[in-house]
Amino acid sequence: MLEKYFDLSKIKIRTGKDIEVYPKIDDRKSWESLSGDIKESLVREAEEYINYNYPALLAMNYEKLYSEDSRDPYMKPYYHRREVLTKLVIAECIENKGRFLADIVNGIYLVCEETTWMDPAHSLVNYAVNDGERDILPNKKSEMLDLSLGHTALVMAWTYYLLKDRLDEITPLISQNIEVTMDEKVFTPYLKREDIWWFTFGNNWNTFMNNCIARAASIVLTDEKKLRKVLEKSLWSIDCYFKAYPYDGGCEEGTSYWHSNVGDSFLEWIKYVTFDKVDIFKEQQLKNIADYERNMYVGKNNYVSVSDSHMHFEKEKTETLFKIGKLVGNENLKIMAAKRGIEDVQNKTFIVDILNSLFYNNLSEEISKLENKEVSFEKSVWYDSIETAIWREKETEGGLFFTIKGGNNEELHNHNDVGNFAVFNDCEPVIIDAGMGVYSNTAFSPLRYTIWFFNSQYHNVPYIGGIEQKSEDKECKAINVIHTENSVSMDLAPAYRDDSILQWTRRVKYDRENNEFIFDEHYEFTDEKEIDLHFMLAEDVTVESDRIILPHNMELCYANMDASIDAVSNSDKIMEKNWGKIYRLKLRTSGKCGDIHYTIAKRK
Repeated sequence: MLEKYFDLSKIKIRTGKDIEVYPKIDDRKSWESLSGDIKESLVREAEEYINYNYPALLAMNYEKLYSEDSRDPYMKPYYHRREVLTKLVIAECIENKGRFLADIVNGIYLVCEETTWMDPAHSLVNYAVNDGERDILPNKKSEMLDLSLGHTALVMAWTYYLLKDRLDEITPLISQNIEVTMDEKVFTPYLKREDIWWFTFGNNWNTFMNNCIARAASIVLTDEKKLRKVLEKSLWSIDCYFKAYPYDGGCEEGTSYWHSNVGDSFLEWIKYVTFDKVDIFKEQQLKNIADYERNMYVGKNNYVSVSDSHMHFEKEKTETLFKIGKLVGNENLKIMAAKRGIEDVQNKTFIVDILNSLFYNNLSEEISKLENKEVSFEKSVWYDSIETAIWREKETEGGLFFTIKGGNNEELHNHNDVGNFAVFNDCEPVIIDAGMGVYSNTAFSPLRYTIWFFNSQYHNVPYIGGIEQKSEDKECKAINVIHTENSVSMDLAPAYRDDSILQWTRRVKYDRENNEFIFDEHYEFTDEKEIDLHFMLAEDVTVESDRIILPHNMELCYANMDASIDAVSNSDKIMEKNWGKIYRLKLRTSGKCGDIHYTIAKRK
């Protein structure tokens, strides 16, 4: 899709002096035109950090990822440094009195002097320079380029962009320190390394990192020849990513990662810095990728949760959603953004989010014009690339919503969940995918599937004779997947990788006339096995002899099975925040070969 742009030698590009994305400190009209309440609030927040002692980044706190399975001791002060610096920079731009400059300079030098900008968790990816060994302590020689480095590169670049003239009045050494440090930590390794997996790999690191580095290079690099090399390499890398991305736009990582794939995107930036010469937002694949967000949207700010994505979405990405809707010409995405609402700028900590909220093309005014419009949906959607069906009762928000996935158990950010489904009514969760909890060392180790929310026992799939789904390779998958407008069937047996499970075909039909989902499960084993059908719930339910009274005016009708419900033992902070209590309903039977029939429907 981008091959024709790999050589930028004949295309004019914007360099640092040409870039005018946000108003710099000397654009007093723009900064002074902000709401008085917002200005006062942002300045007041920054005043807490006058004469501030930035927190230390202790080497042995880096090691605690390995000894205590926690990156918080190192990463909390790491990100706090950047958040404080950001608050001070924004306040100085608002006030323009020099009150915050000393603490800004202190923050710049502290960040520049850090041994590494890498998150200790990302040394697990095993591409540090020391022959694939993990860095248990910060490594000055590492040429690692990870997500935290990308975040830091943007904080430093936009600080440089906004305040360079003021910093140079103190001494040009400050800006030079940023230039030299970023060249050493970011741009030179980026051009040198060819073996970093995300350059050619099809997940969100590719787009996020290329976006961060291309933007930072455009702002900070003074060597135009080197800048062109950075942009050309990022074009090549992004092209590798989109070649691996399904044409239909299906994202196996879910909506939490969609924003990295297309939002805040490198594609928008390269369009800008090439004076619109590199523009692929009219490509159908990009339109399909963008529309994934709409198709996975349930309503009331709830989304389908798959892999490590969450069901709930914060308002902080409203600007991104609206912006992408504009770029690809998708009015529904713009309306979704308008309904989500803009988060107060005071709640934002990342410098890009703050600047977008303050200045992005009068976004608040544009969004307000769409708040009363309705998003329109297709009643039936099928993503062949990720074997995901979506059914809606209505073409607008509300009513029944159902989704089911096939796929395989080696997907990016995988959970063992082949055949998993979710049900909503009037935008409220009835049967859930719990989503992702706190990231930890264990979550990205061979012990990943010992954590309950990754395990198939805590998804809406069968538990067969004590056998769980496996994630040994891509052959742990659904087969014989057949989809029609209102039905889907798939054989889940290969996902269990057990010779005694010959077949488990899950068939689901949406009976629109009666507002019910009809399940027929056909199984064949080499011997008789105990069978548990699991259903994950965010609320307790009432169990009757032939039906389960589900929340939000729904019921599950069954026969000849024993029903029980238990609360999931859950100490995970993110799960607690997202759901509160989580319950698991079990329907138990046994057999060697047979069929199980049940329905999930609106109560009459």
